[in-house]
Amino acid sequence: MAGNDWINSYLEAILDVGPGIDEVKSSLLLRERGRFSPTRYFVEEVITGFDETDLHRSWVRAQATRSPQERNTRLENMCWRIWNLARQKKQVKYVVELARALASMPGVYRVDLLTRQVSSPEVDWSYGEPTEMLPPRNSESLIDEMGESSGAYIIRIPFGPKDKYVPKELLWPHIPEFVDGALGHIIQMSKVLGEQIGDGHPVWPVAIHGHYADAGDSAALLSGSLNVPMLFTGHSLGRDKLEQLLRQGRLSRDEIDSTYKIMRRIEAEELSLDASEIVITSTRQEIEEQWRLYDGFDPILERKLRARIKRNVSCYGRFMPRMATLIMGNRDNIDEMSGTNASVLLSILKLIDKYDLYGQVAYPKHHKQNDVPEIYRLAAKTKVLDNGLLVDPHDQQSVADALLKLVADKHLWAKCRANGLKNIHLFSWPEHCKTYLSRIASCKPRQPRWLRNDDDDENSESDSPSDSLRDIQDISLNLKFSFEGDKNESRDNFDGSLDSEDRRSKLENAVLTWSKGVARSAQKSGSTDKGDQNSNAGKFPALRRRKHIFVIAVDTDPSAGLSESVRKIFEAVKEERAEGSVGFILATSFNITETQDNPFVVDLYYHSHIEYRWGGEGLRKTLVRWAASTIDKRGEKEEHIVVEDEETSADYCYSFKVQKPGVVPPIKELRKLMRIQALRCHVIHCQNGRKINVIPVLASRSQALRYLYLRWGMDLSKVVVFVGESGDTDYEGLLGGVHKSVVLTGVCSSASSQLHANRNYPLTDVVFYDSPNIIRTTEGCNSSDLRASLEESQILKG
Repeated sequence: MAGNDWINSYLEAILDVGPGIDEVKSSLLLRERGRFSPTRYFVEEVITGFDETDLHRSWVRAQATRSPQERNTRLENMCWRIWNLARQKKQVKYVVELARALASMPGVYRVDLLTRQVSSPEVDWSYGEPTEMLPPRNSESLIDEMGESSGAYIIRIPFGPKDKYVPKELLWPHIPEFVDGALGHIIQMSKVLGEQIGDGHPVWPVAIHGHYADAGDSAALLSGSLNVPMLFTGHSLGRDKLEQLLRQGRLSRDEIDSTYKIMRRIEAEELSLDASEIVITSTRQEIEEQWRLYDGFDPILERKLRARIKRNVSCYGRFMPRMATLIMGNRDNIDEMSGTNASVLLSILKLIDKYDLYGQVAYPKHHKQNDVPEIYRLAAKTKVLDNGLLVDPHDQQSVADALLKLVADKHLWAKCRANGLKNIHLFSWPEHCKTYLSRIASCKPRQPRWLRNDDDDENSESDSPSDSLRDIQDISLNLKFSFEGDKNESRDNFDGSLDSEDRRSKLENAVLTWSKGVARSAQKSGSTDKGDQNSNAGKFPALRRRKHIFVIAVDTDPSAGLSESVRKIFEAVKEERAEGSVGFILATSFNITETQDNPFVVDLYYHSHIEYRWGGEGLRKTLVRWAASTIDKRGEKEEHIVVEDEETSADYCYSFKVQKPGVVPPIKELRKLMRIQALRCHVIHCQNGRKINVIPVLASRSQALRYLYLRWGMDLSKVVVFVGESGDTDYEGLLGGVHKSVVLTGVCSSASSQLHANRNYPLTDVVFYDSPNIIRTTEGCNSSDLRASLEESQILKG
């Protein structure tokens, strides 16, 4: 416990509070009853909202341990946990204050801080409130000037267990549910703001900012769904924490991952790098020594790409987020800090000692929110805008010379002091927000293209699709529709006996006929009111009118296996199909020419919605070179393991055949290679390992469903997704969210599971199999058994 004396007050407070949760919460009223306990108050203020009973149990176990070494280890771990809780709360406070300050800035109408809603006696009642307004600080006059829905708000989204607090390490499987809920709030608010300030047009968010890995993961999915810029602040990074824990030597790598879900966290941080326009950091050392540990960031390559962009030279499809500003924050004992932060602070202390600068340099160990202006006032005496001398922080002699010059030259000191006091406002919240907003303004504006079309609104239909089969093939990005209006459709459409050319010819003729029909319909209805139902003939299926949308996402090898699953599902709901209450969507890795299905309707806005950071031809050439390097040298003759599949590739989907699935490199290795080269994409291993598809980084089947919600108003809570027991490597996204998932037991039960064996993290880390939204059928069920399962789960009426 050496060096942990600072924790004594925490431990005393926990012992004083005791194990009973009712007692803990009753202490909230002690001040009103006149029995105020400083230690109780301290622990409540520091770790309110967290479960202290578990900490108390840890303390009791530690006291009962006979071995001094084990007892010390337990107590140190406990101290670490309490410190982490306190640190989280302070950083949450920063986010709250940032939201409040931003909402007070000119040009900012509203700021929403999205977090989890928890209605539980374990936490304060306010955590269960769906909406909480954050009034502006010291600006009562502003309240009268605010618009109807303007200002800063905490919006609490229900996801995960609703009646108890859940540690963040266990929330990963529930992230899709949060994303769906957040998406619902954002869309609803965009309509409300549109009526208030947008002349009836939806008001889209300007940017989304994720804090910490889990929020970064969520922000990436929301950014992709809404097609708006993303910012990210990691605060503390998973790879750095992993290195710390490994150096301590108390836990193995597997034990660390089991406890902290560290690999899932790291993957979320990698995705945040893929999706972010800007990553906000606290120090240059964080960039150079912590973020450089990640596959998706290389400071040298970042500088090269930035230089090429400034010279207007092609980067060949490569992208790197910009790293952007901050005061040295609250810290712990130096021995307990991360290696990078500790080395930075030690360097500062050594310089202070070397040049005897004691009493001349301010480096507080802890500071409060109201201390920040004073700290910046001190900093302003030696910093920017002609109030100090600019030096290389890595050049000790340069630092020493500058300091000596400042203290030796009275006129220079007076000038710098005057300028520092004059420019102190530059370090206030308003100035911080100006810098923050300028960073956002530098991002390339993004929003769904249909919102920029004056002739198109939320209820209008898509432009006529192209009759080019190449354009139609691009929809293999997993957004495929079957015609729902034809009640006489025949199951012959799924007949596996059709050869490839016949299917291609049939689809070409059907699409051509359909597109010409739409064109004629559009010409006839050119002067017709948009509300006229006749003007919608032959256009997109009316997804909002369906009681349920069934998404068939069963991943198999031959398309005949897919056809069998489709037949079974169609037969189970034949009554609902006949009355038109159920619509169908096919979500598959198969190209449109590979499926034995009805004609498809094409949404021409979809490509523009998912093209963010798509590497194009530069990415394709890199992938082709990688495929050429995958050679099996075990036999007498060398053979290529992966080859390009030009026939099924499309503009936004590069396909590769896997000729030897048993020896293909794990998909995580290809993802790593692409990230190292700053190529942002989503690599999917599919069709039982026989195919690799590479699509835009924020495209997936689950994201395509969210697109349908945004674009066509498809209620996600009415969606039922049918999957096998395993599937392609984007399978996990189909088992989370507000929709229901039906797992067809026995389908894809063995072969596909090997695709997930080489994951960075276990599937159980991200799938909550006990969710009430996941329904399992009996093995080998027929259509009658399937219907019984749907009725039992109240999806269908009996």
